[in-house]
Amino acid sequence: MKETPSEIPFSEEGCSAEEIEAVEALFQQKPEPQVRLSHRAQVLDAMTPLLPRPKTRLERLSEWYPLALLSSQALVLRHDIWLASALVLSLGLLATLVTSQTPDTLLFSALAPLVAAAGVSVIYNGISQSMLEMEDATHTSGSVLLLSRLTLVFGFNFIFGLLGSAVLVLIRGELLLMPLVMSWLAPMTFLCGLAFFLSIATADPLLASGSSLLIWLVHLLLRRGEGLSDFFRLASLPGLSNPASRPMLLLAASLLVAAALWLLELRSQHERKLQ
Repeated sequence: MKETPSEIPFSEEGCSAEEIEAVEALFQQKPEPQVRLSHRAQVLDAMTPLLPRPKTRLERLSEWYPLALLSSQALVLRHDIWLASALVLSLGLLATLVTSQTPDTLLFSALAPLVAAAGVSVIYNGISQSMLEMEDATHTSGSVLLLSRLTLVFGFNFIFGLLGSAVLVLIRGELLLMPLVMSWLAPMTFLCGLAFFLSIATADPLLASGSSLLIWLVHLLLRRGEGLSDFFRLASLPGLSNPASRPMLLLAASLLVAAALWLLELRSQHERKLQ
């Protein structure tokens, strides 16, 4: 095979050994490049603003996945949920402060479960379903997104209720903080779990909130009644305010949330198969 000119050895191109040595000596005598300190300083000054700076602790915390997920879903939720919850609980707190009520009939304790359940029931409406269908294409599943919204709504009402309870304890010395908190926390958790399950099972926020509202109102109206028949006594669901039933209420709420998320996942898988 014929060699191309670039592949012919240097010594075979008609050059003598003396000429080859002279050329090699010329290459060896070439001075090494010198680094100019001023030029290097200019390059560093120009490139430094383009280099990534170390992130602060606050920035790293804001990029933490659970916190970033909650922040993104807080923007999806309707802002009137927060305003309505804060307004109703504030009015209930003021009404409780200006009226003389026994610890087991406080208006604030009666309103906290209702407000939380109403807020939870609307986090899965028509708009939320459309958003979940689009967001389900991301790495985060629709169940996780919906659970984060539930956490936001429930957490907001819990913190507001905790602050309201602390105000009541500070102003009314006969009240104790933990018994007061548990008087509304256990039924609130159960009613939120029920509203969450019904909103996903029926896709009807009005039905979900109305069912929780009806159950709690019937309980409030009948729990103090005397001489009621066994039917009305059973219909009042005395376990909602019975301290001995609070662990069961918390467990039931957890099971309802788990069942709702499982139902949502089954529905999503069925819709994917139809596509």
